[in-house]
Order: sequence, then C-alpha cells, then structure tokens
Amino acid sequence: MKARTVSALIGGVLFPSLCVARQSVAYASDNAPYRAGLLSWEAPAYPFLAKLHRCQGRGVFRVTVNPANGRPARVVMLKSTGFGILDDSALAALRAWRWKPGTRGPFDIPIAFTLSPDPNSGKPPVGSSRLPKSPR
Repeated sequence: MKARTVSALIGGVLFPSLCVARQSVAYASDNAPYRAGLLSWEAPAYPFLAKLHRCQGRGVFRVTVNPANGRPARVVMLKSTGFGILDDSALAALRAWRWKPGTRGPFDIPIAFTLSPDPNSGKPPVGSSRLPKSPR
C-alpha cells in the first residue's frame, strides 16, 4: 500500500502533466449582447498551477468598451472565481478582446474555469460556440 502511494506522489511530482487537464476550453453564448460587435477574442489561459491544484470557479467580469477604438477602456471583476490566479487570467484575456469602433458597453461577461481530462470530448452548450484557445 505504501509503495503505491509513494509511486503516485513521485509520478505527480516528476510528471505533473499526467495529473492535470491538458488544455482549457471556453464557450460563449451566441446571442450574448457583448458578441454583437466583437472582432477578436480568446479564451483565458488556464494557468498551470491552477490546473495542478485543481482550481475551478465561475466569475463575472464587466468590460467597458472605448467606442472610439473598440478596445476595453476598463475591465473589472464583479464576482470572483474564488481564485486570484484564475481572476487574473480572465482579466488579462478580456483586456485583449476587441470590438468594432462605435460599440457601446459596458458588458457583463461570465467566465468559468473547469477541468476535464479531455476537453475536446464534450459538445458546446446549446446556443453557444467555442472560443479560440489562448496563445498564452
């Protein structure tokens, strides 16, 4: 019994990628108000340490768009995911989103971080589409 526990611990330390999800997947509702003028977006990165520690959570973030250039003028957290590392990742990703100039907000955007052994196995929720993977 002890040998199994020790080998599992050593495997988790030496090969942590075997213990965590390989990537994250994000979906957004097709009819959400913020999707109307959205030109470019990406899913928030799922930080390795958050995956390693199995951090999961749902948060809501408000993005105020600058109508002159379509860039976020302000991004604030309305409801935390429960983990600062996940909140920071969501805030960073939302700051990179771009809307058509003239788009007016603010928009409340829900973000959920969930772990799955195979993120490609599931279908998108009804009425939503997959966001591109974060390059970070």
